[in-house]
Amino acid sequence: MANQHTQILIIGQGLSGSWLSYYLQQLNIDCIVLDENKTNTASKVASGIINPVTGMRYVKTWMVDEAMPAAIKAYQEFDCIEQKNMLEIFQNSSAEAAFKKRINEQYNYVKMHSNNWNYVFNYNSSVGEINPCYLVDVNTFLQQQKIKTISVEEKFDETFLKVENDKFFYKDIIADKIIFCDGISSSQNKYFKHLPFAPVKGEALIIECKNFNRDYIFNNKYSIVPWKDDLFWVGASFERDFIDEHPTTKFIIETTNWLNNFLKLPYKIIDHISNIRPANISRKPFFSFNLTYKNIGIINGMGSKGVLYTPYLAKQLATEITQEA
Repeated sequence: MANQHTQILIIGQGLSGSWLSYYLQQLNIDCIVLDENKTNTASKVASGIINPVTGMRYVKTWMVDEAMPAAIKAYQEFDCIEQKNMLEIFQNSSAEAAFKKRINEQYNYVKMHSNNWNYVFNYNSSVGEINPCYLVDVNTFLQQQKIKTISVEEKFDETFLKVENDKFFYKDIIADKIIFCDGISSSQNKYFKHLPFAPVKGEALIIECKNFNRDYIFNNKYSIVPWKDDLFWVGASFERDFIDEHPTTKFIIETTNWLNNFLKLPYKIIDHISNIRPANISRKPFFSFNLTYKNIGIINGMGSKGVLYTPYLAKQLATEITQEA
């Protein structure tokens, strides 16, 4: 087969690789995407939530004032985003106090919610509202962008990558730059394994629950997120110590017990999904070029915030590449 030349070889076609390819195309930069096309990647099983606050203290998410408007505009171009505010049904008085403290500090994103949800849930606390939150249909975006992209469906094998005279040779592909957007796989990559990755396993259930309200995302111990039709995404766990990426019996037992105690409506478990998120110790994304190999870059380490951060960071990197071209 004749060699294919491209300006950018992107490794991975999850959120990072897909948004980078999109913005490169907008700027008339050639790219080829290499992707294994696994079904259970972090991007493909993500809930799709954009939440402007984070953690048990409800602090404002890092860089949200810049990243959230960019994300909303980007996903609107694919018609795969809608506003769905999050209702915090507090687990305990400490969580409620932390939320009300943010209201007193005049956080723009938090307020108390007046509606009563006792006909749906068993709870004894008040309810807070995070507004605005958004829900992205991640798989719709990934599928639409993949159609528009030159892609090669295979697993990246580092042993085939050669660097000669500032060019990258991967099998029959010759590239000027290579950008790694392959999630947790980058933690084993010789160019970026020095970065402080801290992988986190997340598991979720897909349940069917007829006549359940689809106007909000509900959060208690876990989140209940509208998925499609009568289906809802329930999760996720946050496990730093794990054996493998596969779903566990422990999670399904714990989550089922929680649903039985919290949710008053009948439901049926449809699926049990899991993935390993490429989180990191600093909790801020990796977004840089290798110090030794200036044309090898990375967008990674988003943790649970990939839906929020990726459009903003991918556009920045694509613009930087254009300026260097």
